[in-house]
Amino acid sequence: MSYKKLIYLLIFLFLALAILFLPGRLIKIKNIDCVSQYGPCPKEVDSKLEKFVGGSLARVRAGTKKILSQDLFVRDYSIQYKLPGTLRIDVILRKGKFALNKIGTSDFAVVDKDGTTLEIKNSTNLPIVRISDDFPKPGQQINERLLFASNITYDMYAFYQVRGAKINNDSLVVDITKEPTVIFPLEGDKDALLGGLRLIMSRLNKIAQDSKIEGVTEIDLRFKNPVVR
Repeated sequence: MSYKKLIYLLIFLFLALAILFLPGRLIKIKNIDCVSQYGPCPKEVDSKLEKFVGGSLARVRAGTKKILSQDLFVRDYSIQYKLPGTLRIDVILRKGKFALNKIGTSDFAVVDKDGTTLEIKNSTNLPIVRISDDFPKPGQQINERLLFASNITYDMYAFYQVRGAKINNDSLVVDITKEPTVIFPLEGDKDALLGGLRLIMSRLNKIAQDSKIEGVTEIDLRFKNPVVR
């Protein structure tokens, strides 16, 4: 390769790198617009992002990625630069689906649909599963059996307005107001168990003349053939 060609090649490479990297360092971000699937991003997230306003595109993008990737409530995100100086951030947030409560305490572990513990609170409006063991710390996963029980509790809340249930040995015990206590296993086909319960409740109510279940205090779904006592 001739000397001139080498010079031209080096100049070309320099210009290519300048075009690739310099804009991100020269462009200043004047505004950060963060939105989630529920509307504006939480104030906690906005306050962390605001400190980057006024920085270069490269710095703001790098800082934003670090903050969002470390935020437990952020499931996923995308970042887009918009002229003349706005960074648009779309965030998908994790949301609590149910809560765990250690029996004898007033603390609640908020858990999302995937079983990730999001935070510890002293009150909640979510369906509650009461357990005897310590619950996981924020960021940790609950085990499969507890997740199974929590999802059943969530559906029981939707069907029968049951706010809470309790893990008792290897079963989930659900007390329904003015209805029999229901005992679920901690594994199996959730939809089949709930469908079987609705069928049993329907038949029991049909038998009773006043549409109230009388004489039946417990429905045990842990066996292949449910036991009604």
